[in-house]
Amino acid sequence: MRPRTSTLRILRPLLDASSPTSICARARSRGEHALDDADAWRVLDGFDVPGTAHRILLESERAAIMAPWATAGSSAAHDVVARALVLTGVEMFVDMIRDSAFGAFIAVGLGGAGVPIDVRCRPVPVSERDAEDLLASLFERGEPDRRQIMPPPDLAALRDVVVRLSELAVALPGVVAVSLNPMLALPAGCWIVEAQIRIGE
Repeated sequence: MRPRTSTLRILRPLLDASSPTSICARARSRGEHALDDADAWRVLDGFDVPGTAHRILLESERAAIMAPWATAGSSAAHDVVARALVLTGVEMFVDMIRDSAFGAFIAVGLGGAGVPIDVRCRPVPVSERDAEDLLASLFERGEPDRRQIMPPPDLAALRDVVVRLSELAVALPGVVAVSLNPMLALPAGCWIVEAQIRIGE
């Protein structure tokens, strides 16, 4: 059984000047209603959301994929990794939406931006068990042809994305929406391709 979420990890994003709380507060003071790309990634990293750029692949997997192009330069090597991820990943999204009537909820679906295939929702807070049930339902009942061709995704990594996003929603009530779309579910880990965070007034 995995250890319970530590109080320190939940509180850490609230404490210092570079914390997600401070980042959102500064953006709000400037009259902004959406975080820029860099701040969005910092907020996600503050909550240990898996799949951010520095966690794209395990070191061994990255080395194995990039070895033939090791002397090709950083740009070419990055392209190689990106292509490999697209070929092995299942395109999906994870969103947090804060509705004035229904409260905050997490939406998880197969398919990329603008083309959802199958979607599941859970109200915040989402426990690890809730997240596991949600993902099992999604991948068991997804489009049959797609299930047959996609590699088995790392459900533990996806569960952690859902739980961390739920923790973000609880800790930062001023955040009205988070969109991780598209996101690639990989056989080992996941890759958040684009992240957007909107804040309220």
